[in-house]
Amino acid sequence: MNNLVLATMSEAGRAILAPHLEQVELSKRRNLELVRRPIEYVYFLETGVAAVVSATDHKRIAVGLIGWDGASGIGVFLGDDRSPHACEMLTDGSGLRIPASDLKTLIREHDVIRTHLTRYALAFYNQAAHTALSNASSAISRRIARWLLMMRDRLPDNDIPLTHHTISDMLDIRRPGVTIALKELGKQNLVEMKRGIIFICDREGLEVLASDFYGLPEMEYQRLMGITISGLAPVSHPRTPHHPKHERAP
Repeated sequence: MNNLVLATMSEAGRAILAPHLEQVELSKRRNLELVRRPIEYVYFLETGVAAVVSATDHKRIAVGLIGWDGASGIGVFLGDDRSPHACEMLTDGSGLRIPASDLKTLIREHDVIRTHLTRYALAFYNQAAHTALSNASSAISRRIARWLLMMRDRLPDNDIPLTHHTISDMLDIRRPGVTIALKELGKQNLVEMKRGIIFICDREGLEVLASDFYGLPEMEYQRLMGITISGLAPVSHPRTPHHPKHERAP
C-alpha cells in the first residue's frame, strides 16, 4: 500500500480493512468532504494532494494538506459523521476509499484500527495548529515557502502544480501579494516559475526561509505514526528530490 496511514498500520489492522477498500481515481477539484454534510467515504490518498478548507460565507482558508501521508474523514476517526470543513483535491490523484459507515463499525469493533487512526488525527491536528501559527505570525513569503514545502512532501518531484490563484485562494492572500512574494523567491533562486508550475530549485533554502514554521509537525507525524521518513528532517539533513522512503521505527 502506498498510503502511509495504511502502511504503518499493523498487519492485523490492514487485513481487517483491506476487503472494504476500493481503488479510485481522484480528479483536481473533486470534493472529498462537504461542509456539515454526512461524510460518505474516507479516502486514503496514494497520489495527489488535497486541502482541508475552513470557510465562512465570505472567507475560506486551508487549514492543512493531505497526500500519501494521510486520509480524509478525520471526523469519522473521532466518532462523528461529518466535518465543519471541506476537503478538496488540489491536484489529480488516486487512492483507496472505504464507506464511512463501514469504517465507523470497524473502528468501534477493533482497537487496533481505532488507536492508529486516532494517532493520525492527532498528527493532522498538529499540522493544522502550526498552520494557524504560521498564518497569524509569519510574512507572506514565509507562509508561501512553508506551503511549497508541504506540497513537495506529498508530490513525487520538485514540480509543484500550483497557480497564483490557487495559492491566493488557499492561503487567503491577495493575488498581487502572492505574485510579489513568488518573484522574490525567484530572485533568491529558490523557485522557478513555469506555466501552471512552481519548480523548487533550492529545497534547503526554502526551509531556511520557512524557519521553525516548518518541521515540527513533520517530525511529530513520524513520532506518532511510528516511522522514520528518509528526507523528512530539519534543514541540516538534506532531502532527496524524490518521494521519501519510509521504514517502521524500531
